[in-house]
Amino acid sequence: MDIHDAQREVRSVYVGGFWGQLVTSVIWLLSAALGTWVSPKASILTAVIAGFTIAEATTQVATGTQDTT
Repeated sequence: MDIHDAQREVRSVYVGGFWGQLVTSVIWLLSAALGTWVSPKASILTAVIAGFTIAEATTQVATGTQDTT
């Protein structure tokens, strides 16, 4: 596999970055909601702790929705 094939595969699996942006957006939305209705501390903790899981969550979402046929 050459570099062009590898890049094409990554773009197809991650749908051009869509899943990563979606996961990050959900985390920020949750953090903002907690900051608005709970407390600033809850918002910061959510952003930091969930931020550690962005890469893994993106991989799980992207590969869970990939067509295997």
